[in-house]
Amino acid sequence: MPIPRFFILPVVLLGLTALYVAANPSGAHVEGTPTATATRTLLPTATPTATVTPYAPSDLPDGLSGRLTYRTGRELVTVEFADDAATERSRETPLSSQPGMISADGAWSFNAICADQCGAIEFVAAAGERHTARLDGGYMDARWSPDGHTLALLTQSPGGELPRSLIIVVEDPAAPAPRVVIDSLMGLYTAIAWSGDQIVAAIEGDTATQLQLISLNGSIRPVGDVTSRISYFHPAPDGRTFAFTQTSMQGWRLMSVDVWAEQVRDHGNMGSDPAGVAPPISTPPDGGKGPMYIAWSPDSSKLAFGGGFEPPYTMNTVNLLTGSVARSEFAEGYPGEIEWTRDSDRIAVSTYDVERTHHETYVVDPDTGAARFLVSGCVLEWSPDGRFLAVHEEGDPGIVIVDVDAGARGKLTHVSSDVPVVWEP
Repeated sequence: MPIPRFFILPVVLLGLTALYVAANPSGAHVEGTPTATATRTLLPTATPTATVTPYAPSDLPDGLSGRLTYRTGRELVTVEFADDAATERSRETPLSSQPGMISADGAWSFNAICADQCGAIEFVAAAGERHTARLDGGYMDARWSPDGHTLALLTQSPGGELPRSLIIVVEDPAAPAPRVVIDSLMGLYTAIAWSGDQIVAAIEGDTATQLQLISLNGSIRPVGDVTSRISYFHPAPDGRTFAFTQTSMQGWRLMSVDVWAEQVRDHGNMGSDPAGVAPPISTPPDGGKGPMYIAWSPDSSKLAFGGGFEPPYTMNTVNLLTGSVARSEFAEGYPGEIEWTRDSDRIAVSTYDVERTHHETYVVDPDTGAARFLVSGCVLEWSPDGRFLAVHEEGDPGIVIVDVDAGARGKLTHVSSDVPVVWEP
């Protein structure tokens, strides 16, 4: 029987990002991911206090606009761009730094408070209100609904001859009463996600893994079958298409399912690693730390993915409407971050060497695969208009802002641990 993920997931969810940022900021932010709305929500513990700290206009490219929030230590700092200058507007301490931990409406966060089979979780509101819920089994996966604050959890209770897996929902964190939607002894559920007000799930059987669409009253509709385990769903922004990985004789492959059309598609090999090599896959909500990366375009029409420990390091961009595939190759390392512009017209990629000590940032044309070097660094955040890119720069510590077309650049900060988080209009 596979080792249940709940033995390690709570520790990962609670501590990995903070520890990793301190040692290597490249894993701090994966926000072009399909869960962008939920993961970008900033839920402070106190009302931010405005300050005024101007940055020298000569340090920044012309034409900046909007508000950029970056992390420095445990604080989130928001600066506003106007008249070719940046003014600090607020500093705040977020309720949670973990992507996926905060509900879509920004009202609640959840934490694991029992790292064993008891599966206890705690809901925390912005004002400090706390409520605890106990689950039957330790949770393996948890997903907030696309709207509001309903939490779906996948739990597993080992013991006996057959493992027992349950899909549970908590609809009101203020009075958490976990409700069992699915209680299975006939197969092991391994991953869940939301599609509107229904739950997409994968259940592992003796010969295949079945994809299901489950309503909150417990009714099940099969939508497809694949050959190996699904550990995590990467949802497209449209809420109907979900990417996932599969093992094969040719190595790791990327597949997707359109749950409305009941259509499963194979998008090809994810990287250069041969069959039999099993690198860690980027499954946690923060994108993971393995050499595989998956990123949907905001319009859900394209899917970029790539990786591998062995050169050539590649990224494929698939157009789901036309079926065309654009291939990019990188000399320095695998695509460790893939960030789309909001209009889905281009991609920023940070490559990671195998030791994860060196990162190079490129801008990629998703239609041709052509890649252009921009700057050495990682943790990428596009401006809302897609003209500028904020990057945690290597060699010259701090956050650099680059005009992607004109090439002009300037330093926003000069602290080595500072990383961009979100850039809003």
